[in-house]
Amino acid sequence: MLNILKRKTNKKESASGLRICMKRMDGTPIYTGLAVKIEFPEPLILAKSVEFFKDPEPCYIHRGAVITRLSLELEETLERLFIEAKIISSKSINESLPGYLGSYPEIAQIQKVE
Repeated sequence: MLNILKRKTNKKESASGLRICMKRMDGTPIYTGLAVKIEFPEPLILAKSVEFFKDPEPCYIHRGAVITRLSLELEETLERLFIEAKIISSKSINESLPGYLGSYPEIAQIQKVE
């Protein structure tokens, strides 16, 4: 977790970050792109804003900080899970990071895009 807080992000780094493909049960893609660019559900953003900043109505600075932290936590968790398997079930991610994929309820699996 400390790696997340120490890590610097910039345009070059985010452009070359972890690329993923999220798929439905039938194999059709829902999202293909950088892991740090997926959308998070609003209730999760608000809950984490309260947790991190005690701010139930986050300004754009707090909101951006929350989304950045969520993105980095997700990317770090995916990288760890990809060490164990080439395809990750949504159940595995939901166990590690509950609610992070709430904007994609139909997701069944995630795989790394080379």
